[in-house]
Amino acid sequence: MEFLRGKLAAAAAFFVNGLERRWAERSAGRLVRDLAVLALFGALAVASGAGVASARIPALEVFGSLQAHLAVAAMAVVLGSLIARSKACASVAAVVLAVNLGVVGFRVLSADTCTVQMAASGKRIVRVMTLNIRGENNDFAAVERVLAQHHPDILLLEELRPQHAALLRRLRATYPNQAVCDVHPDCGIGVLSKYRIDPQRTISEGPIMALEVRAMVEDHELVVFATHMRRPFAGRGQSDQFEALTAEVAALPVNSLVAGDFNSALWSANLSRYVKRAGVCASNLTHATWPEWLGPFGVPIDHIFLKRGVSLLSIATVSGTGSDHKALLATVSIL
Repeated sequence: MEFLRGKLAAAAAFFVNGLERRWAERSAGRLVRDLAVLALFGALAVASGAGVASARIPALEVFGSLQAHLAVAAMAVVLGSLIARSKACASVAAVVLAVNLGVVGFRVLSADTCTVQMAASGKRIVRVMTLNIRGENNDFAAVERVLAQHHPDILLLEELRPQHAALLRRLRATYPNQAVCDVHPDCGIGVLSKYRIDPQRTISEGPIMALEVRAMVEDHELVVFATHMRRPFAGRGQSDQFEALTAEVAALPVNSLVAGDFNSALWSANLSRYVKRAGVCASNLTHATWPEWLGPFGVPIDHIFLKRGVSLLSIATVSGTGSDHKALLATVSIL
């Protein structure tokens, strides 16, 4: 027994001494690299876990909108690990990748996405644009240039501020029918239309800020519901907003569309749940709108949702508005 204990002690000492020797032989560069890899794996794992938990913990909702990006990052780590012949790192990154892809896939598939129609199913074709103009944006010429190039029939603007009154006056020749939510300083939502509009409601009390108008497109009515959701950082702030929005939108009639800056991607828990419960289809799954400088690698947080009676013909983003958001432009057909 003493002999066995002695052998085990010797083996343990040899192992420990070997570890100490290898650790001492490590270069500073190798140590920094290993610590960086460890930090990367930790950040990916924590952020991915937060994205999964965001369905239950609203304060983590921002990570839900980033899960597609986390999946891309995990895929890059998998490929890098395989190139470096580190099977252990590749295996861990593959698990993180699978978790993110699974959550994104589940949330997107549980929401109803609009089918792009190859031909108009109705005779009334409308081009609708939504743009978070950004409160500090004074580049009116850029906004006018985009509108002249893409000529939307109905324009929804978010983050309007007092200085944008001059822009609205300049646009009145093209958009003579204008409704603006200015009863609350944080509302800043406007609907501009070539068609006659009948302002119905301004919602400024309670969780959400919204503006509802009815546009007469030829002889047919189209309900336009414009809103701007808070950023997903403050406790249950955005979750309460989505609960209130779901009730409002579910009560809208057919031939309605809901658009604006939702500050959430479709694969976030809040937005996926809203689409499923409100009776709308989502037109924007992959068209990144913010931040503009990231191009196609940004986050699709601006949306146009359609209710029954309105079909989608095309969807695209538009750059060069002077804002940190791209505009989202949809062509729809009213049945």
